[in-house]
Amino acid sequence: MTEDVLKDTAMAVSAELGMTVPVTLTEDELLQRIAGKIAEVVQQGQEPFYRLMYRLDIPEKKLNAVAGTDDVAMKVARLVYERQRAKVLTRMHFRQQADDSDPELRW
Repeated sequence: MTEDVLKDTAMAVSAELGMTVPVTLTEDELLQRIAGKIAEVVQQGQEPFYRLMYRLDIPEKKLNAVAGTDDVAMKVARLVYERQRAKVLTRMHFRQQADDSDPELRW
């Protein structure tokens, strides 16, 4: 299941950030790619960056916690990765519950 979670997370990140990622990717490689994309967005200015973070549902409080520290892009990449991973796990959980439910109760 862990491999599926990583694969689904990579696909979710790819879709949200508008980038292509290979199917066979390690967590560290994915984080590096996310950090690169974050650095690109930061170069465009604060507004595009915060707009992206809002769309990805990254809390401003967490962003403020990593602002001004070393390797900010990697820390923001970690926040993005963890948020997308949580979404994937939630979808898997509810999909599994739906599969286990009474067939007569399905829509």
